[in-house]
Formats: sequence, structure tokens, C-alpha cells
Amino acid sequence: MEEFSFISKILFLGSYQFYLELALAFLVLAVNFKKRKYFYYFLPLVLAIGIPYYFLPFIEVLGFNIGYLLVFATIIIVMIPLYDMKISYIVVNALVAFSLQHITWNLMYILLDVLPLTPDHPQYIFILIMISVYILIYGFTLFFFWRFKVKLSHLSRNPMVITLGIINIVIVFILSQLIGTWTPVTRSYTVISSLLCSILLYVYPYSRASYERRKELVLEKQMLERLIELQARENETYRETREILNMKYHDLKHQLDVLSEIENRNEMIENIKDIKNKVYVYDAYASTGNTVVDIVLTQKSLICSSKDIRFTYIVDGEALKVFSNNDIASLLGNILDNAIEAAEKEEGDYRLIKLNITKNNKVLTISQSNYTKNHPMNDDELPKTTKMDKGIHGYGLKSIKYITEKYGGEMDIKFDAETFRLNLVFPL
Repeated sequence: MEEFSFISKILFLGSYQFYLELALAFLVLAVNFKKRKYFYYFLPLVLAIGIPYYFLPFIEVLGFNIGYLLVFATIIIVMIPLYDMKISYIVVNALVAFSLQHITWNLMYILLDVLPLTPDHPQYIFILIMISVYILIYGFTLFFFWRFKVKLSHLSRNPMVITLGIINIVIVFILSQLIGTWTPVTRSYTVISSLLCSILLYVYPYSRASYERRKELVLEKQMLERLIELQARENETYRETREILNMKYHDLKHQLDVLSEIENRNEMIENIKDIKNKVYVYDAYASTGNTVVDIVLTQKSLICSSKDIRFTYIVDGEALKVFSNNDIASLLGNILDNAIEAAEKEEGDYRLIKLNITKNNKVLTISQSNYTKNHPMNDDELPKTTKMDKGIHGYGLKSIKYITEKYGGEMDIKFDAETFRLNLVFPL
């Protein structure tokens, strides 16, 4: 059916109607954009700015009504202050919004064309159909973008795609005004053209970006797994070395005990006592009920002792048996290595590390805290490494996060001016 004049009057407000439809399409597509703090205060103003377009006359340039292009340009301008995004993202989003509006509008009229409706039918039927079509298409698009966290950042790498998209939009705009009589066929053609434009602007580069990101994640996962395997091997080597050292130190203590009973000179006895005290440090090994945990805690305890760092822990080693030995070694090793690195920078009583591993009902909790004055953040909200070899050491917290997610857990990092806290929670 043709666009009856009374429908044009009912279906809102001429060019202002197009302004509202385009603005709503933009808001739907920008659901994951970073909004400025005053977004919701200025949004009504943005929607009201287009009201003068209700009075916009027919502006003909080279035989074309450029009123639509003026509305399009206005949308770009008014949306820039609402979002903390690059202007290029705003422009691209507006281009896709133009396609979304065009597709929705023509699908609505295709539906009106195929339905047995005439101008004699109640006007509310046409309004109801229009509103239903817009709610359906805009609502589905909003849910899709929100559900899958769709963003447009990948488009910055595809200037050619943007250029071709603009050309396609211009072609659709020109054809829309050159078509004299609208039929379901001509409307379907413009719908397909706009849909292809949207695919060109969004789906293809997004798919390519997703593919590249998946490749990066696979490589990163392989790197983490190699690091975990390496750390597990190091712990196995340490276990064997510790057993040999324990045997040697055990023999040495007996020899010192005998020597202290035979030698009576005070100075020699004091020297022997001093040697014995140093040897006895190695008797203070962990005993948590989990061999791998004991090895890691003992190793890190000795390191802390040598660096004058107080290391206190309450650990339920049995609870950690849900993890593989490799993952336990990597998880605890990385947690304590990061804590030791931070504690070394403190002085006096602030050189302190606390570790608690407890099981309560069906939840395993790993909590670690230490004093620190400086933990800069990166884009993933993880403290940046301060070590020189950032290529490897930057994977410390990533490895913790990877193992946590592998076992269905959640990782939470909090810190203030003085204290860093890491909490891992696992359902059992």
C-alpha cells in the first residue's frame, strides 16, 4: 500500500519522527559504549533538540531532499557529548543506526503492503503495527548487543570498510528518493542493501577481530600452561633437593650436638650454638596435610626469613586436593611471589604477608594480604608487574586468574593506600 497522507500525519512528526527513530537506533547500538556521568540528565535534552525538524521544509539540492542528511549529521553532533568514545566510533555507530532505521521502516511498510488493510481501517491499527515492528526489531538488536557485549572498537582498524559503508549508505539514500512507486520488491531491495551495509560495517570486521582475539587467547593459554608446567618442575626439583638437604642437616646437627658436649670452652660453645640456630631454621617446614602445599609454603617461608619478611599462614591443605599438583604449585607460587616482591619494598612491621586457605561448607576461599604503597593498575584491573622481565613476569596474576577460572572460581583484587588483598573463591 502507498504511504497514505493520514498515516504520515499520524505516524508522528515528519522529519522529527526520523530524528527520533534514528536517535533510538543509535542508543540501541551504543548500549555498550562508555557513557559520560551526565548521560541520563542530557538524554532528554538530546531528544528534544530535534523538535524543530517537525517544521523542516522540503530542502531540494540537485533534485534530492537533503533533510534526511541534516538529521543524520545532527544525530552525530548531539551524541558526541553523551559518550566517552572516539568520534570515529560515533560516526560508525550512526551509519549502522541509519541502516537499522531504514530496515525497520521498510519492513514495517512491507508488512502493511501484504496485509489486507485499507485507509478505511481504524488508524490505531497502523500505529499499533508500527510500534510493534519497532519494538520487535530494536528490542532484538538491543538484547543481542547487550547479551554478547558487542562493541565497535575493531572498526578503527578497518578504514576501508567504513569508507565502503558510507558509499553504500549514500547509494541507499539516493535510490530511496529515485524510486517513484514503492512496492514490496523495491522495499525488499532497499532492506537488503541496508542489511548488507550493516554486515559490511559491523559483522565482518567484528568476526575478524573475534577470530584474531581467539588466536591471541589460545597463544596466551599455551604460554600460561608452559609457565605452569615449568613451575611444577621447579617445585619437584626443590622437593628432591630439600630431601637431600634435610638428610645432610640432620647429620650435621647430630655432629654439632656431640661436639658441644665434648668441647667446654665458652667461646666455642657460643659459636656452636649460633651454627645450630641457623641450621634449625630448616626444621620449621610446613605441615598442612598436602605435600605440594607443604613444599611451596616451606620454600616461600625460607625466602621470607632470609629477607626479614614475616609470613603467617593458616592453610587447610586437604581442601586444596581438588586441584592438580601442577595448578596448586603454580597458584600458590605466583600468589606468594607477588606478595614477597611487594613486601620487600616495605620497612619494619610493614614487611608482612598473610595467607589463609579455608573451606566452609561447599566453598573454598584463598585470601592473601600484604602491606604495599604502590600497585599501579592496567587495563584488566590487575596490578602491573614492576619486574624488569615484563614478558614473563606479567603472566603471574594472569596465571592466577587462569587457574581460578579453570576451576570455576572468582578472583577479586582490592587495595587501598597501604594494603593489598587478593581473594579467590571456589565452589566445591
